[in-house]
Amino acid sequence: MSAVLFALLSGLSWGASDFSGALATKEDNAILVTIGVQLVSLLSLITIILTFGTGTFTLGDMAWGALGGVSGSIGLVTFYRALARGPMSVAASITA
Repeated sequence: MSAVLFALLSGLSWGASDFSGALATKEDNAILVTIGVQLVSLLSLITIILTFGTGTFTLGDMAWGALGGVSGSIGLVTFYRALARGPMSVAASITA
């Protein structure tokens, strides 16, 4: 049951963030919106690690995590620009 609850919360979180990010990029620069989103995500991640983290991280782990974060940021900027330029229903369907 907890897996279903986590899946539901994850879907709601992604949907809400995509919609609000798209609305924000209609008024502001997509890069600035993405930086704000990533900072909020970083604070959330730090809170989760401090609360539940019990493992150790190597330098390689941190490098792969940083590479994933940069790649995700580039993808978000592209996604938000697509949502800001065209109809949300078309851009979201194509990128999905």
